[in-house]
Amino acid sequence: MNPREICERYEKLYTGAVADILDEKGFRRQCLAKELRPLFPERRAAGFAFPALGEAYGNVGYDCRPEILKFLGAVPADSMVVFDPGKEKVCAAWGEFMALVVRNNGCRGVVVDGPIRDTEMIIQAGFQIFATGFWPVSSVGRWRPVHCGQPIVFQGLEIRSGDLVLGDIDGVVVVPRPMVEEVLLAAEECYRAERSMKEELRAGKTMEEVFAKYGRW
Repeated sequence: MNPREICERYEKLYTGAVADILDEKGFRRQCLAKELRPLFPERRAAGFAFPALGEAYGNVGYDCRPEILKFLGAVPADSMVVFDPGKEKVCAAWGEFMALVVRNNGCRGVVVDGPIRDTEMIIQAGFQIFATGFWPVSSVGRWRPVHCGQPIVFQGLEIRSGDLVLGDIDGVVVVPRPMVEEVLLAAEECYRAERSMKEELRAGKTMEEVFAKYGRW
């Protein structure tokens, strides 16, 4: 499977199905914090993780924008940026121009452990972001990038380039890179079984009968 096909097939699933498969395989802490909420609750986004890290930097003479442009230029197609702006939340961690640049590069969405700004314009652009809230404070003179493309620990979970990130209205789940195709196939089978279960329940069968047949719910 090529990367785009994998992303598109994950986007036909939902986070609960993928999280259940990861649980069954012994990976029980692959969901990010429930505080991450999508700009578009009705839309799923899936892509290969591109980790990035920043930190608070209280130098009013420092302009972080040239370094941000370098970071944005490195974001690959079919990616989901997973961005930890640092422990101190001193400013908005993502804005409109950043969203437009990575969208134009083929990025499929962003997950950020912090607030964003220019939210109305990002919504108009139709770009999916999972964030913790909104805040108009600029990063200039308050914050700087540290690195991108290298592993980070995001909300206690190690994120590496190539992990698969799927987000929807329920939250965000991360599939370790070596298991991306294996989990995809298993989750697709689970999704098909669940559709059959719903059809049988609508036809009047009891939950006990359906569970005995499929062994799950």
